Amino acid sequence: MQKHDIIDCHHHLWDLKQDNHPWLLDKPKEIWIGDYSDLCVDFLVPDFKAATAKTNIIKSVHIQALTQDPLQETAWLQQQSEQWGLPNAIVFYADLSASNIENVIVQHKAYQNVRGIRQIINEHPDPRFNMCPQAGLMQNEQWLKGFSLLEQYQLSFDLQCYDYQLPQASLIAAQYPNTRIILNHMGMPIKRDPESLNHWRNYLTEFASHNNTAIKLSGLAMLNHPMDRAISQTMVQDAISIFGWQRVVFASNFPVDSLFHHYDDWFDLVLEATAHLSDLERQAIWQHNAEHLYRI
Repeated sequence: MQKHDIIDCHHHLWDLKQDNHPWLLDKPKEIWIGDYSDLCVDFLVPDFKAATAKTNIIKSVHIQALTQDPLQETAWLQQQSEQWGLPNAIVFYADLSASNIENVIVQHKAYQNVRGIRQIINEHPDPRFNMCPQAGLMQNEQWLKGFSLLEQYQLSFDLQCYDYQLPQASLIAAQYPNTRIILNHMGMPIKRDPESLNHWRNYLTEFASHNNTAIKLSGLAMLNHPMDRAISQTMVQDAISIFGWQRVVFASNFPVDSLFHHYDDWFDLVLEATAHLSDLERQAIWQHNAEHLYRI
């Protein structure tokens, strides 16, 4: 395994004694990732370091982990960073359509490591795949009003949606060109047949046409397990080709993706998929683009 300085741009931590993650404390439900019982234990910084022991993780970005009290999560994560040196950036949850959204942002911004917001907006007619209780958020005037605050407060938006929702996200990227929008899990295409992947590439191309967008190399196993390694490598290469190496970052989605593979498996896949790039381009994907996007 080659050594690179790595920034993991998408992972989660949780301490179940905080009583802040109902989805991990209740009996696991049947959802799109399958049986997630193995996640229903603490995952702390030492656990993350153990999972990444063979890679040289120098910094990380924590993405909100479906808590019932997001501000409590942010405060706890800031404490973890001060104790362990990780995570270095915090992306918190907020409902951008909430009437008090600006007050919520101000409260989170009191913590030094806060860099962005993620509000999951995956919509699907099958309830197993639907993750957004309110349909049509990206067309909702109140939600867009909340989104408009991100530029003012120097926050990025972590976009988690399905690939067929990207045309609407492209309109938002055009409307708010000064807000960075970072696509999670490569747009989460549900199917991997040639026709579906062709649609996925087209959706990505439209979204990537806006300079304020970027993409994380992550999450391909969640909707396709066991993961097809050859298809996944090609998808990684396609994403890099579409966005350009300057707007691509590495991410693991751990511990969620630990349900499907070891940390090193995903690292090695991305390493192989980027072997054709120059040292400068590879190090940008592993480290420098993340430093720019998340200001760490």
